[in-house]
Amino acid sequence: VKAFNTQQRSTTSALTVHQQWLDNRKSIEAAAHKAAEQLDPAKTLNGARLLAAVEGAAREVGLKQTSGGNVATQGSGQFSVHTLDYTVQRAEWDELRKFHGKLEQQAPYIGVAGFALAAPDPNSMQLNLSLTLSAVEVAR
Repeated sequence: VKAFNTQQRSTTSALTVHQQWLDNRKSIEAAAHKAAEQLDPAKTLNGARLLAAVEGAAREVGLKQTSGGNVATQGSGQFSVHTLDYTVQRAEWDELRKFHGKLEQQAPYIGVAGFALAAPDPNSMQLNLSLTLSAVEVAR
């Protein structure tokens, strides 16, 4: 009974959140269209351009141990969203801060969807960074 009640509360909560999204659908769509109108389609990035822009920013600030995974793409009609997992290993804090600044300069065309920062070992002054980056491509 306890497990059932827990599951029922969880399901009810999820359904409430879904209903809020559905209730606000028109205003969400209007806001998305308004935001899209402010984007310059020529500056939006496809998957290859997203990876190239991120690697260029990393090179500019001197990051050496970097890697970008596959770019995942979700698209429908006028818009495509490209997502990239990118890692930087054994970098100094100042380099990472400059790298983030370079990425911020490309907003709203590149966005940071998630990140994790960790020291590779307890005595290290260097850091490992894992990023999930995204870019919206507007069909031209």
